[in-house]
Formats: sequence, C-alpha cells, structure tokens
Amino acid sequence: MTTRSTTNAAKRLQVRVPVSTAYSHLIRLGFLHTIFTTGYYIDYMSCYYMPTHDLYREYYDSLNNFVVYCTKGYIMTGISKKISPWTQLYNIDWVQCCRLGFGPPRGLHPPVTYVGKDGTPVCNSRVLPATEVPCLYQHQYRKSSASGTQSTNGANFCNST
Repeated sequence: MTTRSTTNAAKRLQVRVPVSTAYSHLIRLGFLHTIFTTGYYIDYMSCYYMPTHDLYREYYDSLNNFVVYCTKGYIMTGISKKISPWTQLYNIDWVQCCRLGFGPPRGLHPPVTYVGKDGTPVCNSRVLPATEVPCLYQHQYRKSSASGTQSTNGANFCNST
C-alpha cells in the first residue's frame, strides 16, 4: 500500500491507495494497453534509481513541484515515499526509471552508476551520457529538427566510422 497525505487547514487527511489502483487507472486510460499491445516493453535490466535529496536529506522537490526526471528514453516505473521526521509530511525519496523499448527485448546497462556512502548516481562510463540514446536503440526514437518537423530515420543518429 502507498499512502498519500493531504494537509488541510483544519485537519490532516490520509488516503490509502493500493499500488494496483495506479495501474488500473492507467489501464482505464489506455496507456498500458497501448504500450504492451504495440510491441513496446519495459527493460527491467536497465532500471536505475534517482534520489530526490542530497547527502544531508535536503529535498530537491517541494510538496507541489516535482523536478527529478528520468533520462531520455526512460520512463518512471516506481516511486518511494517517506514521512519527514521534522514536518510529518510525505516526501518522494527516490524514483525508479526503466528503459522503454520497442521490438525484441535487449539488455542494456543503466545510464548511471552509484558512488559513495550515500549512493549518489553519476553518469556511467560504460554507456553514453544520460542525454544520448545508444546506437542500437536510436531507430526506436524520433529526432526533432530545428524547424519542428520530426524524422523517423534513426540511421543518421550514429557515426558510421
């Protein structure tokens, strides 16, 4: 179960929502149905976690703003919420990001690695920088040009040398 907390001027209301409810809402909206019936898949081998706070537990996000995002080609597949011992409000502690692929499944290393005692994510030297899509997967994405038109030809993304 996940818990969502809403603060009102008069009282605090806590609503318990089962995790499966989130998926049922997405299924009703047609999101998951569209993904899984059109050849897309979630590559769970390439998942990574992005913390929403620094070493001193100071959160990047506020209760009304969410500023931690997944890298290009990855989607948010999970979140973790913790209650703050100082404010007694729930903060998002980390987000899980997994690659969304199309076609035959392929395993790919995550674009980050974790260092230090706090597990700070940094760009992984085994793969491209987090803003670039590897050549094996670039045919799955559209490239936007400066004029606003989109090209689906992924062959010109990679160097042929």
